Amino acid sequence: MIKSASQEVVEFAAAIEEEIRERRVEVEEGSSEAGLRPLVDVVTDVFIDRLGELLPDLENVGFAKKKLGGKAYAQVNAWGISEHDGAVHLAVTVQPEASGDGSPPRATPGSVRDAVKYARHARKQAAAGVHQELEESSAAWSMFSELHAHDDPAETLRVVVFVNGLVDRDKAVEGLEEPGFVDVYDLERLSRICSSGLAFEEIPIDLAEMGHAPIEVVRPRQQGEDHEVYLAVLPGQLLADLYERWGARLLELNVRSFLQARGKVNKGIRDTLRNQPEYFLAYNNGLTVTVASLEIAPSENGGLAITHIKGLQIVNGGQTTASIHRAGKVERVDLSKVGVQAKITRVDSDRLDELVPL
Repeated sequence: MIKSASQEVVEFAAAIEEEIRERRVEVEEGSSEAGLRPLVDVVTDVFIDRLGELLPDLENVGFAKKKLGGKAYAQVNAWGISEHDGAVHLAVTVQPEASGDGSPPRATPGSVRDAVKYARHARKQAAAGVHQELEESSAAWSMFSELHAHDDPAETLRVVVFVNGLVDRDKAVEGLEEPGFVDVYDLERLSRICSSGLAFEEIPIDLAEMGHAPIEVVRPRQQGEDHEVYLAVLPGQLLADLYERWGARLLELNVRSFLQARGKVNKGIRDTLRNQPEYFLAYNNGLTVTVASLEIAPSENGGLAITHIKGLQIVNGGQTTASIHRAGKVERVDLSKVGVQAKITRVDSDRLDELVPL
């Protein structure tokens, strides 16, 4: 259920609405009369501009909802291919009807799920060569032809849904099967991102569901009243799988860690992963991780082990994480011998700013 919008979100939504209204007006060259750009195109531009570096470079393609390759609908409002790992990002914009009472409009979870289906169908049609049926001078032809050429069975598809309103994001993604992963940005989330620079959400992680064993940890005696610290060695394949599934969402709390992951792969990290993976634990400085909550159980060795994590954020070590993911996915490096030391801190939300490294 969607909670009532806070006053901050209401004011943010009003500001977005005004920005959209201003940006819709366009004056054609050589004409004194102004026209209106399509609403969804403008909304897409506003979300892309506001999110900035949080997402890979997205290009507004303006492929409106239409039947493609049969009876099924396709829609792609923006798209991009990650330079880091070749992942395909397809963005679809949802524009709910106005509320009529001045509050932010509300989208149904079903409208978000439909948007995801439209994007996935577009990707499927691109692989089938639908660009051959389109006008070559169109932006859609360029997108579909590039996606056709990029077709790779190991490709990651990430569908991004922009909602110009509010939506129950958890319910919106319920029941969505793979292929690909889904990320939903509504006005509440966008407001948080714009007010804090970067925003993170408490992603729930079930290690068993991901096919991984519990993480054995050591709990030092010295602990604070409002935080707990655990020391662990994280398997390289686990880090790669986490990044494959959630990508930059694991790095949103700390700008430096996020930008590290977006930069070039460190040559030393890459060479060690390729040639001496068993030495990675000794050579690498490791990760600093914060979590909102943990579920701990006895380990097989009589110690402690983490089984569930909520709100994991890598606040130092973004480049290490992204490099391991790339090595495993793109360069097909065997990560079974790779271990990464990690300091895992469970911390109350009101202390995050104090404990996250700058």
